[in-house]
Amino acid sequence: MIKEVTTYILDEIGMAFWVRDVNFFAGHIPLKNRNGDDVASMRRFTALLETSGGVVPDLKDRADQVFQILNYNESFFKARDDAWAFYDLLHSSSQCDLPIVGSGAELTAYIINAVGTPAVVENPDDKGRFVFSTNYLWMIGYR
Repeated sequence: MIKEVTTYILDEIGMAFWVRDVNFFAGHIPLKNRNGDDVASMRRFTALLETSGGVVPDLKDRADQVFQILNYNESFFKARDDAWAFYDLLHSSSQCDLPIVGSGAELTAYIINAVGTPAVVENPDDKGRFVFSTNYLWMIGYR
């Protein structure tokens, strides 16, 4: 499901800046990006991670999932702006058909809710980047 969510976000964000496996990573933060660049030395990137909580495994027609978006930037305000751009795109969205990728499942996000507003979690990190985190509950069903 993370592939479908990643594709949806990148299709909807409308910013040519974010490129999968270059500066937008799904599932983990790799050591090197698709271009071979050392991610630890990158000034700006975003990661979409699966987190625990909110999942309802006993409902056969549902696949709810909590995702965390981490925004890294050497500028506090640019990291904050990135986090709020994703928040504005996603929070309170409803009836979003997710692209069919990966599993081939036809999925609809009935509602996407942020658990809270973007918050700084590293101020800065050991590389001098500011990191904002936002968790989102995706209530997803099979079409």
